[in-house]
Amino acid sequence: MFSDCSCRCSGIDYLTIRADDGWSLSRGSLRAPSTRRSRSAPRVPAFTFVGLPDKAVAESRERVRGALNAIGLGLPPKRITVNLAPADLPKEGSHYDLPIALGLMAAVGAVARDAIEGYCVLGELALDGSITTVAGALPAAIGANALGKGLICPASYGAEAAWAAADMAILAPSDLLQLINSLQGASDLAPTRSHA
Repeated sequence: MFSDCSCRCSGIDYLTIRADDGWSLSRGSLRAPSTRRSRSAPRVPAFTFVGLPDKAVAESRERVRGALNAIGLGLPPKRITVNLAPADLPKEGSHYDLPIALGLMAAVGAVARDAIEGYCVLGELALDGSITTVAGALPAAIGANALGKGLICPASYGAEAAWAAADMAILAPSDLLQLINSLQGASDLAPTRSHA
């Protein structure tokens, strides 16, 4: 089993991804945890979100699918449902793209689960696999540091996120393939450190 988290840009919320036979996502804040669960089943292939996702979150499935296809990975031909719980709270923003993609890749074995276990993650994916900017890297880094984790964020926000803590590990890749290569030890993407 592995866990990963995505710190939300509006406050210190996070998304935790856990994978074992299936995979699940859970969301919460430092004050009141809630859960998000996902499951893949051998039925008609589909990739859906339930639990009040806004348009940006619902469109995440297409950005994630496109980014994975761009780097040569496809979604498994199964029914994948991402349950965004609690169902009565709206979920918003495209910053969930990267953690959802990493959770899927870990679930199918494309990324080692232990390689991402110690990181919080945020970032929007473009259809070509590049990681685009999202607001809130510094609050995300502060939240990740409070959880004792590092941060994976878009390249353009690595220096900003590094202000959260001098000893915090921050990976700031420009695209999904660069991140995967770094996590597998095949490239030299160095953790960003604060210069303060």
